[in-house]
Amino acid sequence: AGYEAFLVHYFDATPHLVLPDGSIPSEAAFQPQTFATWQNVVAAAVSHAAAQNRVDACRVGVGGFSLGAYLAVAEGNRNAGVKVVLDFFGGYP
Repeated sequence: AGYEAFLVHYFDATPHLVLPDGSIPSEAAFQPQTFATWQNVVAAAVSHAAAQNRVDACRVGVGGFSLGAYLAVAEGNRNAGVKVVLDFFGGYP
């Protein structure tokens, strides 16, 4: 028994928004379409994690820091398969 961790690179879904320093402009981050795109990446990651042989699909959680925490909370809210959410300095979108 143990834990499996997956790191989700949701910015990769919107490469046109990424600045040279790797950040995303704050005005772009909370555009509904941008947020929805990233949330879909998180949803796909949850599905991918749950499908792995070494993962108990009944015990999947998500967590994030700042913008990632907003995404984690949003996914936990819309996906009954997410059993725990860790929110580090985020909020509710």
